[in-house]
Parts: sequence; structure tokens; C-alpha cells
Amino acid sequence: MIAKAAKVLKRIVTCLTIFFVVVVIGIASLEFLTREENTEPDQGGLSAEVLAYQPQIETELQKYGLENLTPILLGILQQESGGVLSKDIFQASESLGLPPDTITDSLYSIQVGVEYFANNYESGKAQGVDIESIIQSYNFGRGYIDFSASNGGVHSEELAKEFSAIQMEKYPGQYTCGGDTSNFRYPYCYGDWSYTTKVFSYIPTIGSLATDTAKEHEQSGL
Repeated sequence: MIAKAAKVLKRIVTCLTIFFVVVVIGIASLEFLTREENTEPDQGGLSAEVLAYQPQIETELQKYGLENLTPILLGILQQESGGVLSKDIFQASESLGLPPDTITDSLYSIQVGVEYFANNYESGKAQGVDIESIIQSYNFGRGYIDFSASNGGVHSEELAKEFSAIQMEKYPGQYTCGGDTSNFRYPYCYGDWSYTTKVFSYIPTIGSLATDTAKEHEQSGL
């Protein structure tokens, strides 16, 4: 009787062991699959609100044959909006010479923002500057493209600071960071000298895209 009970107990222990092993393997497999799913779409720091506008941005860029630059425009949108979108999502009013947030339609803001970028891109391409300089010009204005071109055509934060300082001298008292010396831009208060760096940080693919674009410039003899 005791031997029979021992056999039954042994079978129960064996079944429980097998069940436990199966459960552990199942949980491990589920975690692996979940981790794989979560790592496939690498969108960097782009918010869901920004990504929702990707189709419209790509459609606008197609008008200029620049749809391959969609990731850059998404990065610019993230930087301009901080991921919290207003109606003038590209902060494009000023490019029309209007006060900030004058544009009240998000799709129109995309049209204006993309057109402004496309014009800067063509100007930058004609002058042989790198894509980083073109991105910075979205914040600084097209004058930065001329400045970059006259200084080797390669953007850097130091070059951006130099341009900012020159603009501050042109308009004394207008760009002061609000007198806040703790502002990260201070004492280079015209625009944001770190703009390009921030845009590049949002999407990992932007770095390789910039390299490819630079190669296209070289191949075209610019």
C-alpha cells in the first residue's frame, strides 16, 4: 500500500515538474516575442501626435521630389512642437513674415513649413552646403545657408554660435534670452544654435540619411 502511494506521489511530482517547465518556457517565449515586437519600429523620440502627420508631410514633400527627407521633416516637427501640437504645427507663420501662431490650420502649416524647407534645401544644394546647415536654416533663416557656404559649407554648433552672435550685433537689444543668463543658449540668443543636433536626435535614421544626401551633393558636382 505504501509502495503504491509512493508511486502515485512520484507521478504527481513528475507531472507538476513538467507543467512548471512548460509554463516557464511559455512565459520566456512570450517575453521574447514581445521584446522583438517592441524593438522593430524604431521611431526615436517622435511622439504619436507627430507621427500621425507623416502621410501629409510625405505628400507635400513629393511635390518637390524630396519625399526621402520625410524623417527630417518629422524631426523638425517634433522640435518645433515639442510633441504637443498647436494649429501652426510647423511654427511656419514667421516664414511668411507673420506673427507667431498666425496660421490656424495644421495642414496649411504643413504646406508652408514644407515649402520653406524645400526652398532652403534648393538654396543649400545650389551653394553646396551640407544637410545639417539646411536643417539649421529652418531655425536661423536662409541667411545661415549663405553664412555656412562662405565658411566651408559644413555646419557645426560653433559655426551656429558665431552666426547667432553676428545677428545679435545687427539687432542690439532684440535677442537677449530674456536676460536669463541660465538659459542654455546664452550668450548666443539669436535662435537655437543646437537646433540641428536636436532634430537629429529624434530619429536614428536621420544620420545615415544626411550622409546619403551629402554623397548626392558630391556626385552632382556641388
